[in-house]
Amino acid sequence: MFACVFVWYGIRFVQFGWDQSSELAEMPMVYIFVAWPLAGFTWLLFLAGRLQSDLRILRGDATAADFPPPRDPAEISAE
Repeated sequence: MFACVFVWYGIRFVQFGWDQSSELAEMPMVYIFVAWPLAGFTWLLFLAGRLQSDLRILRGDATAADFPPPRDPAEISAE
């Protein structure tokens, strides 16, 4: 849900900065503002891959690649 907020309001943010330019960098603000919807889109992309993997686990036809690697107990105790 939060990724969708980044996409939706990120697009509106880009539209807001469409005709603006940075005084210091002398570049269009769109180049800076596009980071928000781009982050939302990539977030959704990775979530889709994780959801697909989780659904394979629930159906019972998961492969070893669907499971996260085991953590080292020494790393856990150091936290």
